[in-house]
Amino acid sequence: MSSGSGKRIWLIAGILGIVSVAVVVFALHIRDPGEAHGVHDHSDKPVLTLNDGKKWETDAALRRGMARIAALVAPLAAKREGERLDPIEAARVADGVRDEVNILIINCHLEPRADAALHVLIGDMLAGADILSQPEPSIEGVRTISEALDLYPRYFEDTDPAPVESSL
Repeated sequence: MSSGSGKRIWLIAGILGIVSVAVVVFALHIRDPGEAHGVHDHSDKPVLTLNDGKKWETDAALRRGMARIAALVAPLAAKREGERLDPIEAARVADGVRDEVNILIINCHLEPRADAALHVLIGDMLAGADILSQPEPSIEGVRTISEALDLYPRYFEDTDPAPVESSL
């Protein structure tokens, strides 16, 4: 590996770390609009909301990124409960999910409230990727990412799914 490649990898790793921290901090500051009306959830997890009862608009970059994340997770999602995950495969999926999330963030052109809703899902996907990155990865990481993917079409318009190209 050339020294230029090594520097680029360290730069990318640094950026990923900063972005991951920023996403988590941002996600922790999203409040449930019901709070202003005396409805208290008392959970620490931010709540997804619709756009005044409608799904949020999306763009091609978001649709493509979410489709790629689904394709990355699909092989692990086929595993049965209790079946051991291969740590190398799980780490590759986790890295791919993080890469796609970072691309989503870089290319995000959503309006602020839609972006805030998306960051709830992003936080869950990154949490799942962290679980998959453990020395003994758990199917719980796959489940966490899959749940975020399942929520995505309930809250976001995805009428023009982009072709999926898995990076695995």
